[in-house]
Amino acid sequence: MRFMRISLIIALILFLSSCSTLTPRSQAIKRSGQGVDRAFRSSYEALYEHQVDIETRFNPCSCDPALEFEARFYGQWRHVIIRGSDTAMTRFREKVRDLELHQEFDYSFYLSDELYTSTTGQSYYTLILPEAE
Repeated sequence: MRFMRISLIIALILFLSSCSTLTPRSQAIKRSGQGVDRAFRSSYEALYEHQVDIETRFNPCSCDPALEFEARFYGQWRHVIIRGSDTAMTRFREKVRDLELHQEFDYSFYLSDELYTSTTGQSYYTLILPEAE
């Protein structure tokens, strides 16, 4: 009986200590997740620092007339606000004037660190139009 009790305690201690450590597979999953996080961070840093072509489409938001366009970020369409100087906005409006609903196009933007807050209180990315070169 005493041997059985000691064996049970040892087995319980071994079981509890083995659950607290990461298995090689879970360590690999954790490392790959960290790699994905680094890739996302570096992609967003590139967006902030450099002008990049972003897939965009005309799709007015019914809840806020200022949100006329969506941009594709990592495979998902998200409403965005587009800002720029008067000349940049005029140039942009001329390009998109004849677009149909949901028609996709590429355009160069900078990602602003400002978020636009809609009339419903939701936050959206702000894309900045570059100046003419």
